[in-house]
Amino acid sequence: MSRARWTPSGRRSARTPVWSDRTGSNAGGRRASARRQLAYACLLITGLLVQGLHAEDEPRYRLGALREMAAAGAPGLALARLDEAQPAAAEVPDIWARWERSRIDILAGAGAPRDAIDRLSDLPGAAPEPFRRWALARRSALHLDLGEAEQSRALARELIWSAGAGATADELRAWRRLVVRSYLVGGQVRDAVAALRRFDQDYDDDSTAWTILRTRVLLRSERAEEAVDRLPEGPEDELDALGLLAHLRAETMEPVAISERAREAATAERTELIDAARYWYVVAEAAAQRSAHGLRALAIERVAAADGALPRSDTVFRVGGDALWGAWLDRALGWGNERQLLVGDDEDWFQAAADSLPEYPVRARSLLAVVALRGSGDASTAAHRRLLDLLADDGPGLVVARQAYLHSNRFPSLERVPEIVRYRLVDDALARDDLELATRLMEKLPEAPADVSAYAWRLLRARVLVLGGRRDAGIEALHAVLDDYPDLGEGGIDRFLQVIFDLQGAQAHEIALDLLQRLGERELPGQRRREMLYWRAESQDALGNPRRAAGLYLRSATLLDGRGVDPWGQTARYQAAGMLAEAGLVSDARRIYTQLLRTTSDSDRRSTLRQRLQKLGLREPGSDDLPLPGGLDD
Repeated sequence: MSRARWTPSGRRSARTPVWSDRTGSNAGGRRASARRQLAYACLLITGLLVQGLHAEDEPRYRLGALREMAAAGAPGLALARLDEAQPAAAEVPDIWARWERSRIDILAGAGAPRDAIDRLSDLPGAAPEPFRRWALARRSALHLDLGEAEQSRALARELIWSAGAGATADELRAWRRLVVRSYLVGGQVRDAVAALRRFDQDYDDDSTAWTILRTRVLLRSERAEEAVDRLPEGPEDELDALGLLAHLRAETMEPVAISERAREAATAERTELIDAARYWYVVAEAAAQRSAHGLRALAIERVAAADGALPRSDTVFRVGGDALWGAWLDRALGWGNERQLLVGDDEDWFQAAADSLPEYPVRARSLLAVVALRGSGDASTAAHRRLLDLLADDGPGLVVARQAYLHSNRFPSLERVPEIVRYRLVDDALARDDLELATRLMEKLPEAPADVSAYAWRLLRARVLVLGGRRDAGIEALHAVLDDYPDLGEGGIDRFLQVIFDLQGAQAHEIALDLLQRLGERELPGQRRREMLYWRAESQDALGNPRRAAGLYLRSATLLDGRGVDPWGQTARYQAAGMLAEAGLVSDARRIYTQLLRTTSDSDRRSTLRQRLQKLGLREPGSDDLPLPGGLDD
């Protein structure tokens, strides 16, 4: 069996054991999940960026390397390196402040604004005064990104009234802009306009930042004509999307021309995800003006799919679930009326959705939305389920489903969200490590939804308990499942193993071993038993028991034929050799590597084996003459 992650649709992402040039280090964290494996690979790759970093004396160069490392996907490594290299504030406050600014940028870029706010709220006594002003302003901006307008405005006002005397003109302008933004994010549009007017009276600011903010305020206050009059020449990206929206609302350009330009920009290879979402919003609004319902539904889906990229402070371009449902219904009802489909004839709508695939997936989702919201009970449930399948399979993803079901007035509470949807979104939340949402959803799902097996539901509940911090309750639930289901079947074992893999990923290896032991005591096919031994070996490795891990790997290798010459057996023997070397049993490790070298013709594997043998040749035999202890399969 490949180590797989089970999903309700039955798909698996295969994870078979593979050869690796390991040195016997702890393997538990690396094997926790596909995401953690990718993160670990990023650490290895981006670690090359900092070779020789500490030999470089210029702080700006070193900070540049750390920022590149974070941008390459390893912010954790960048922060760890920063911890090692950042001087103390009491010793060199100005250099400390430069490093601290980069730290805050890395935290914010890694999706940890709360951590950045907490750090900026507790500055060392030696922090320079300019940095203290910067920290207050950064905190204000971070609160805006979280949609917390009042907290942001309070900090900005504190800066203006308390620190204004020692501030530069650029700082004062930036703080005043924060106040305007806070009114806009808080929905106080009239106050935002008043603050904008006062700012324009006090400053002659033609910066891009102010132009963007001014355009946003004017659009939100329905002053599109003024926004058009004050647009600069040749704007790009965010300002370009704002400008197109202003022209559309001021009716100074044709909707078709605006739609074409915005769609071309949205799909351009150079366009970042956040800017693409803004352009798609323009496409959607232009399509609505000319009743192009199909294009509008497509564009709204694209904006919703980029929800994670748009900050909460972006009050102009965000869409919620109501916009999604509205776009789907307009698309479907218009198309259905032309073909004389009647609301209530659920089977006809289902058939029309099926006939729309694979060429017209947006139309299919729109037709299903009609049945989901207006169909009979059973048909509605089936339509919700099929809609989720299409969202997950066709590209937009369940991020669109989260917008549709969790941010719509059609479902004002979690209890109103259909049970089958809550069930699917729990699994999605776990996959994204959103344990808070998974727990809230599961609390509103006291029993298995219709057409979902009690076994699958109980396993999902156990996963939420384990990963959500209630590990003891989760373990008890898993043991209860094993007690109540003596015959799990192939699919059932796959699903149960996923929870065990979650435990391994959470470094709960002793618990994982206990559950694997219980599974291994059942009547299982030979290959299944090999798998159980292999996963148990992984946990023993992670617990720092290389001899026990080696014994389990060898048993996994040789269980079927006594030799372990098939691909699985060779992989398990290779891992066993690494464990033996780590345990000081160098001769045994050398013997297995040599045997593998004789039986494999793959050039890459032969090269790896020669390297391992060469490394072992440099080591002392150590305790080679000691026998392996009993209980190797513990």
